[in-house]
Amino acid sequence: DIVHLGTKIGLGGDYVLTFNGMNSFANDQAFLLLDKKTSEIYEIRADSIISFFHENGDSENRFDLVFDLTTSDQQTEADPFNMYSFDKQLYVHLTNNNLIGAHIQIYNMLGQLLWQESLNSETSMIDMNFPSAYYIVKIQNETHIFSKKILRK
Repeated sequence: DIVHLGTKIGLGGDYVLTFNGMNSFANDQAFLLLDKKTSEIYEIRADSIISFFHENGDSENRFDLVFDLTTSDQQTEADPFNMYSFDKQLYVHLTNNNLIGAHIQIYNMLGQLLWQESLNSETSMIDMNFPSAYYIVKIQNETHIFSKKILRK
């Protein structure tokens, strides 16, 4: 999956991009930043601060964030969905289409159910109007139950 990052910079000069919050993803999750102007690729887990020079006239869509390099034949039954949290949103992407129609539930760390619904598409965006904390996300169909921990900052 690729996220196109837009930057609107008025003056030429040296700038820095800083990335954080990656601890809410699996440790083996790849995060790459592609600078389309210079063709450089940065491994964000290894270097979360990226310096670059902006010239007037540079494209606002200079950077792409690549966060899922796996292909469908690399997915295992043990990892049928990916998710990440940004701001107050939880994004869930099913890598196994057999889970469409499954129930998703969000629990706090005390085990209290805070939210639930059915997953009706491969990718879902869920409003997480909860305090900053860790949460458990559970996806369950008739035959399987999967869960992951997520940090909502």
